[in-house]
Amino acid sequence: MASNLKDVKIKTSQTWDRCIENSLVKTGYGTVIGGLGAVLLFRSPIARTGVTALFAGVGAGISIVESRLAFQAGAPTLSTFHMPSIDFGAKKQD
Repeated sequence: MASNLKDVKIKTSQTWDRCIENSLVKTGYGTVIGGLGAVLLFRSPIARTGVTALFAGVGAGISIVESRLAFQAGAPTLSTFHMPSIDFGAKKQD
């Protein structure tokens, strides 16, 4: 019983580590990409700051969603997603 509890704690700790690392990396990438784009596209410091903050927020939001999915049991993946079949009313020819 104690070994099972220890395994669960280790798995949870590893998931937290991955989520924290993911959030730092994605927020950093968003900040860098937004900052470079802002320097190339805008002249005003306020516009540059706004665009950089927007991209940093997008990176943080992506990491939050990925962290939420990492902690959910049976998180959806691309392999479990199936496109629904839609009948457009095509008639069969005799």
